[in-house]
Amino acid sequence: MKKTLTDEKIIEMLLIHGSVQKAAAALGLSARTIYNRLRDPATRELYAQARGQMLENASTTLCNALGDAVSFLHDLVIDPDAPLGLKVQSADSLLRHCVRYAETCDVMRRISELEKRLDEAEANNE
Repeated sequence: MKKTLTDEKIIEMLLIHGSVQKAAAALGLSARTIYNRLRDPATRELYAQARGQMLENASTTLCNALGDAVSFLHDLVIDPDAPLGLKVQSADSLLRHCVRYAETCDVMRRISELEKRLDEAEANNE
């Protein structure tokens, strides 16, 4: 194992390549070397934090584009010159995603409510 290889470099390659095998190949290491590094709780925590940040950034980007995407589909639905098949596809997509969004919001609200109750119960037990 290279002494100069940092955990941060391994984590960077894991995030870029998406798998231990591909990251190992890019670094010229065996997959076992990376798995050994990931056994260290501190390294696993760094990886979890970096992966979480990457997912949060992607989520923010998607959320920022959400309004434009919905507007685009809506414009297709109401466009009198758009082919009927495209209008139906656009409407179906809007409806399916609306239902998913509503369900997700409901689940998140319920989780938040449960977490609040749990915090209150823990505070009362102290």
